[in-house]
Amino acid sequence: MVEDYRLLLSKFKSVEVAMYVPANPLWDMNMILMIVLSTTLVMVGAAWSAYDERQVSKVTRHRTMEAFNSSESEEAVDARKDEPEITICNIVVWFCLICCMIMLLYFFYDYMVYFFIAVFCISGTYSLYHCLLPLWSLLMPV
Repeated sequence: MVEDYRLLLSKFKSVEVAMYVPANPLWDMNMILMIVLSTTLVMVGAAWSAYDERQVSKVTRHRTMEAFNSSESEEAVDARKDEPEITICNIVVWFCLICCMIMLLYFFYDYMVYFFIAVFCISGTYSLYHCLLPLWSLLMPV
């Protein structure tokens, strides 16, 4: 690059360099598309989750009523929805794991980026499989 500049100066007496930067628009169409797409996907995911939760709640309520009517009330109480318990120990372990992942990413970025890409692909494939399984079962009943 320096040699090119010297060559220009040797052939021409005065050299002017001008830089052109186009004006950035206030709203880029790519950014609008990303905002609309991400917002829509979050809304659809929230609606889908609420619908699925309602269906599970109906089934659980129906089973509880059947168990209560058939004098198996103790089993109905035990058959409550399994919810994960959030304890201080769980929070501390989760925090330590996240800190370790951030430190590993900082020190081994060249390798960890491939690890995160692999985890993203595996979890995305697994999630897509579970999302499309009801549709596939509807289209291709066994």
